[in-house]
Amino acid sequence: FVLDVSVNIGIAISQSTIEILWKIYECLPKRVSNLETVNPEYFSLSQSLDHLSKSLISFDIATRWSDEIGLLDIPLEYLIQAHQNFFNQKDAEKLQKFQKIIISIGSTLVNNMCKGFCKILRERQLSEAKSMLLKFLADIEDLNKYGHYSLLNISDAIEQNLIHFLLQQHCFSVVADLLTLLPDLIQRKNLYNNILVFM
Repeated sequence: FVLDVSVNIGIAISQSTIEILWKIYECLPKRVSNLETVNPEYFSLSQSLDHLSKSLISFDIATRWSDEIGLLDIPLEYLIQAHQNFFNQKDAEKLQKFQKIIISIGSTLVNNMCKGFCKILRERQLSEAKSMLLKFLADIEDLNKYGHYSLLNISDAIEQNLIHFLLQQHCFSVVADLLTLLPDLIQRKNLYNNILVFM
């Protein structure tokens, strides 16, 4: 089931596609934990479903903020296999390889989420910005925690992507809100240099 679905999905990842996959996933029979310890085939299938779930979480969260996710060359199958190899890998060198793949995919998703957030922000009232920002940051944290083993450097992603796009749009009040919510960013010299360019 897992591989068939992921292969057929290809790169056509959209919010509606993710919703359909979640409905299919929720129709699966209830897991029997006792079988996982005595039946290797059942255990393997259960692990595959866990990897599918993690991958769906990543794309589900990402597509809330960006329509461009479906245009990325990141098949759902690719992320599922990266999760599977990362989880089962005992060789340190290979483990690092699959960790880099998971980080790379997560960083690409976050980058597009940042672009999508700024696009949505342009279409909303400035008074909505702070509540939107809070939801957005919570989604990025969830994507990192539940879909990417907390491997992503969120501060780097926000500094290099979100703040850059916000400054380009002259959304200085939103940048101020962001620095209030994430005070650790204030210590970054590169961030100050980027802000000074727009002052």
